[in-house]
Amino acid sequence: MGGHPPYGVHMAELPFPTPPLADDVVLVRPWREADVPARLMAFADPTVQRFLWPRTTPYTENDARSFFVEQEQARLRGEELSF
Repeated sequence: MGGHPPYGVHMAELPFPTPPLADDVVLVRPWREADVPARLMAFADPTVQRFLWPRTTPYTENDARSFFVEQEQARLRGEELSF
């Protein structure tokens, strides 16, 4: 591996872009608590369920909240940055 530590070992927290990624129409930002209803609505869409959701059980508010917590924990470990 050319002297680099394995993926995820001693990785620094990933910061969000500064300034935020935005233009006059779009703002790319991290997930937040206020996004739970929108995420629930998206996962209730039959097209999303057909192509992106392998589960057979309904997506719940708890699932959405857990997803946001997992995304933040991964960011703090330096593994991924999710918008």
